[in-house]
Amino acid sequence: GKLPFGYEAAPVYKPSTTNGARTLLGLKPQIVPSEAEIIAKAFHMYAEGEALYEIVRMMNRACAPHRSWSKSGVENMLKNPIYIGVRYRNRTTKVTNPTTEDVVTQRVMDTTQWAKHEDETLRIIDQDTWDRTEQRRAGRPTGTKRETSE
Repeated sequence: GKLPFGYEAAPVYKPSTTNGARTLLGLKPQIVPSEAEIIAKAFHMYAEGEALYEIVRMMNRACAPHRSWSKSGVENMLKNPIYIGVRYRNRTTKVTNPTTEDVVTQRVMDTTQWAKHEDETLRIIDQDTWDRTEQRRAGRPTGTKRETSE
């Protein structure tokens, strides 16, 4: 599928042969540093208790005019484990029409069948910031200045 904000597809080649020809093996996600800075700022703002609308505003200023963000887009970003280098495979399966063999829809697989793949080269967010973000998303106190001063 499409890579999330902060990543781009980089070609992976088979080592060159004696004549110097390279064979494309496929594409691998890699971090886009300028986008990673925006993502890191958004996660830190959220972990420190900043309002979602302020994070949306910051991201829209930082990404204009090429991309615009909504509250739900930022919420989805904040829960995407790729930002800590975790991806899941086998999350969906294609459902086909047995008569025509056409793909009708995709069905989400049971989470026990998902294949977790960890790749530190994809990590943008440190574990502490991720954990504080998850705590806030779950409604648990994170010990931020904003929460302790109220």
